[in-house]
Amino acid sequence: MTTLDDIVDTFELLEDWDQRYEYLMELGEKLPVMPDTLKTDDNKVRGCMSQVWVSAWRDEADPGLVRFYGECDTSIIKGVLALLIQLSDSKMAQEIEQLNIDEMFGTNCVD
Repeated sequence: MTTLDDIVDTFELLEDWDQRYEYLMELGEKLPVMPDTLKTDDNKVRGCMSQVWVSAWRDEADPGLVRFYGECDTSIIKGVLALLIQLSDSKMAQEIEQLNIDEMFGTNCVD
């Protein structure tokens, strides 16, 4: 399981932003293929310039865990999506709810 500390350590090892962007693109390429049937309006992330879809489901082997599919039409954002999935995948819903994504990315979201 990937932790935020693991991700921070990896980014600190990379020397510049070009290497970090390349790393993000590689992560995005490793995402499992999202079935086309899941690329619906209900699974589409609103407000993104890129086309982004996320679908969650309960793990059949352990229904307490939530699993994710994700897809994006741009390489960098797909890599960011892969990071988010790594942080959230195979966790309990309560653990996912406790993740402060805005804090992780240093942003303040306004409704």
